[in-house]
Amino acid sequence: MKLKLTTVSSDYTESQVASSIMELLRKTQLCSLATVSHTEHSSCSSISTAFYCYTPNLDFYILTDPKTQHGQNLADNNSIALAIYDSHQVWDSPKQGLQLSGTAHLADEAHLKEGMQIYLEQYPGLRKWIQTPEEIVKIDGRFYQIVVSRIKVFDEPKFGSEVWIDIIVER
Repeated sequence: MKLKLTTVSSDYTESQVASSIMELLRKTQLCSLATVSHTEHSSCSSISTAFYCYTPNLDFYILTDPKTQHGQNLADNNSIALAIYDSHQVWDSPKQGLQLSGTAHLADEAHLKEGMQIYLEQYPGLRKWIQTPEEIVKIDGRFYQIVVSRIKVFDEPKFGSEVWIDIIVER
């Protein structure tokens, strides 16, 4: 990783925590993402499921339609939270998962190329519709870059029962 992970009161090293994060990310392809908009007269929250990809620097990319509720929320307020976990975990077994928070925005040209390349490697079925960044206009979805600022790691097999490790991501 090309960034610094600072644990908030933890007995575990940056290397141990980074290893856990990368292992958990490799195990699953779906995330739940939460957004909220704040307008003068109302607020609207949204939770959605999305396929994601990520860089070694923990930048995440999702492909979604800006017309969805969460897309509209991100246009108003770029704050986002993600939950990444294996939904097949058994209730009375050791659990694993990540909770991430940060900001999301439509990927600029450089990040669109990076995100799309990684996304197409992970989800080659998308090639049926698009193969280059210029072809993104053929579909309703757009790539959003998510820049993570905080991570909560829950990895009971590695760190023990009910141990949450709070991480500040420094770039």
